[in-house]
Amino acid sequence: MNGAETKVDGRTITSSSDPTLRNAILHTLSHEGESGMDAPTLLQDINDAGIKLEYKGLLYKSLHILVNSRKLERFYSHKKCIAYRIRKE
Repeated sequence: MNGAETKVDGRTITSSSDPTLRNAILHTLSHEGESGMDAPTLLQDINDAGIKLEYKGLLYKSLHILVNSRKLERFYSHKKCIAYRIRKE
């Protein structure tokens, strides 16, 4: 699969994904003020697609919630890029 880049408020999301997952990411990021209500849906889409999600730039609350739930693990590829991948259990 090829990576797809999507701009959100000047930030770039790169994911090995299909348009459905990319749309779910955009939907979640566009509702960051809703206490991460869409985070479970996003997590399910990521799990279903079995992909790695990379987010470049500042973090949104919903992505913090996913990391704090320990269902995704955070790793750093360089200072300004924070990437997420499915935690292997």
